[in-house]
Amino acid sequence: GVAGAATAPEADAMKVWFEPPATVEWGGTLWLEVTTDRPLEAAVVRWRLGRSGPYTELPMKAQNDGLWGAAVPVGETLPGVEEVCWYIVAVHPEGGALPPGVGSDRREIIAGHPGSPLVANITSPPRRRAGTLVDHSPPSRWTNAKALTLTAQIDKRYRSPVVYYRPRGGGSFEVIAMQAVTPETWRAEIPAGRVVVPGIAYYLAVTDEKGVVREAFGSKRRPQTVEVTRGRILSNESRRNFVALELQWLRFGGDDDTYLAGQIGLSRLFFGFLVARLRGGALQGKAIELVALAGEGAAPPDAVSRRITLYSGSAGMELQLGDYFAVSSDLTMAIHHRGAGFGYAVGARIGDEQGAHLRGDWLALHDVETGGGIVSRIDVSLSAPVGRSLRVAGIVVQEDVLQDRADGLRLLGELRWVAADRFVVAVQGGLAGRDADAVGPAAGGTVGFGF
Repeated sequence: GVAGAATAPEADAMKVWFEPPATVEWGGTLWLEVTTDRPLEAAVVRWRLGRSGPYTELPMKAQNDGLWGAAVPVGETLPGVEEVCWYIVAVHPEGGALPPGVGSDRREIIAGHPGSPLVANITSPPRRRAGTLVDHSPPSRWTNAKALTLTAQIDKRYRSPVVYYRPRGGGSFEVIAMQAVTPETWRAEIPAGRVVVPGIAYYLAVTDEKGVVREAFGSKRRPQTVEVTRGRILSNESRRNFVALELQWLRFGGDDDTYLAGQIGLSRLFFGFLVARLRGGALQGKAIELVALAGEGAAPPDAVSRRITLYSGSAGMELQLGDYFAVSSDLTMAIHHRGAGFGYAVGARIGDEQGAHLRGDWLALHDVETGGGIVSRIDVSLSAPVGRSLRVAGIVVQEDVLQDRADGLRLLGELRWVAADRFVVAVQGGLAGRDADAVGPAAGGTVGFGF
């Protein structure tokens, strides 16, 4: 159909057909077409983003039967830009008869006008986000002479992010450009030779759409600071002290085989590679015990529910061996419903503490007087981050409370949330059973605080 046409009164005025598109997808291209009843030397589309600003000229390509077309590269526009404005200019052949009103430059506007352009709306444009320019989680401490990597999420409307840094306490700032990892994720690395005791001061800056450099995280007068330690630390973002309360409740398929366990612990970071820890715990409930029955024929043991009460305390350490391996050892003393106990626990972790890692622990607790087993437990867990603050883990626990071959198995899932490198909240849920016919629920949780 004829959507627009030159309207000069003369009969030989050039006729123009075009179909102006109403919308264009954000991040895509805008295809424009125009058809005339006379041959043209050239046709160009002049376009701009938004209602103001200069136009950009884009040549159109000749198609068949007087059709001209061009793909306007709209791309990912800035927040607040929600439309494309355009008009089309034709260039008549040299030496030919010009339509009325066309000057010696042979150029004629045949669709739209600079003062009243045609408009295509951009669908789903990004909205200007409230809040800070940069989302960045600064480390609290770092290791001396180890390159410091900084990562930030930066709004697409800003460009050319840089990091200004200097030794904490004085000196002039040096600058290093950040490199794009994704369209909104940027990374920079302060060289190892610049990471010195007692610390590093830094701030981030970006360039806005008007070309103005803006301080975005910290400032020259009030930069962010990172403590630098002489020894390697277990976690570049960990606190030196950490206290946590853990609770576990499970039922192995019946009310006569249920217990509740609690533990409170304190960890302390020493020497940058060693963590010392103290723990106290309590366990109360019932457990299945195999009891040999007296009588003829040496009857097989019968499963009997026994009430248990156990209070324990332990002390141990975890040693970091390289960046991806750690071992731990603990000594445990306990009093229980039959006397006192003594035991030990060993464990190992493979993988980055802040990334995905696999961990295994083994605990054995024996009666001091008889040497018989009280508790035996093996824990295996696989943990992985799913975001900046969340982790998920799968946990398998095989245990025997009263250690009489009536082993129990727990299958748990855990969701752990870490806030501000200080608070930890974790919840667990799953199943517990001694055989496939006696399965019950299991649940647990942890609340922790770093300081």
